[in-house]
This record gives sequence, C-alpha cells and structure tokens, in this order.
Amino acid sequence: MSSKNNFPKPETTQDAARQLAVCKLVKDQVKKIETPARAFIEDALKPGDRLYARGVDGEKEIAVLIRSKPKGGRYKIKDPVAFALWIIENDPKIAYLHVETTIKKTSRLNESDYLEGYMEKQAGEIPDGVEEAPPRDPPSLCVNPMSRQKTYLRTRPQGAAYRGC
Repeated sequence: MSSKNNFPKPETTQDAARQLAVCKLVKDQVKKIETPARAFIEDALKPGDRLYARGVDGEKEIAVLIRSKPKGGRYKIKDPVAFALWIIENDPKIAYLHVETTIKKTSRLNESDYLEGYMEKQAGEIPDGVEEAPPRDPPSLCVNPMSRQKTYLRTRPQGAAYRGC
C-alpha cells in the first residue's frame, strides 16, 4: 500500500506555521472524541477480544479493534531456592525438569507466561519463593483501519464529504 501524502509541503514559514496550527486544533478535537470512546471500548472488550467497527451503513467494516492480552504473567519467582524446594515437595513429578539446587536457568518456569499457567493449576496456592506481580504489559487496545478505507480517505477528492466510510 502506498503511503503517498496528498497534502502540500510547506513552502514558507507561514505555510508550516499554519499547518501546525491546524494540526494542533484537529489533534485536540480528535482527543476529545477518542478518549471517552477508547475508555468505553476498553471496558466493553475483554483481553483477547476483537470487534469490527462498521460504517454508518452498518455493513461496511472500516476497522478492527483488538484488545490485547496482558503480557508478563501475574507471578514472578522471588526466591528460586525456596520455590525449588516447594516443587520437590509438592510436585515431584516435574522436579526433574525444573530443579537442580535451585530453579534451572533453562526451566520454562522462568518464562512469565509458562509460570502463569503453572500457577493456575495450583488452585490459588502461591508456593514458597513465588509472589504475585503486576503484568509487565497491561492489556491495550489496537485500532487497525481496513486497508481499503485508508486508501479511500487518502485519495478521495478534496471537497468530498466524509460520512464515516
């Protein structure tokens, strides 16, 4: 897809100043619309959900909104030796995979998402040497306009009315 810019480059300082002033006004107005809309969608979508935005006709898909899953898990190993002893005592069938005298550096338990899955199997018990931790990256919302809509918005005639695609 071409990223051609249909707007004229400034030829004078006054052109550049005017373009920046207009950009600032547009950005401020966009933020007034975007902030409550984003908050509404973030409340409505669970991590991992996607929603297709449709134009005013209710048919044409104009964008896909994706609520990401948090990354980094909710737990971290704070004391590998204590956790290794806990595994040996409470889950000996996996100890050979993860434990020497401490948690092996090559153990998948060092990966936050793997540790998260392991912790879910523990039915709420937090083992010695493990603590709850906030996710490294909380869920976010990504809005991806459909490519045909981006093309239309970039190439439509200057006087054409914008009606939400």
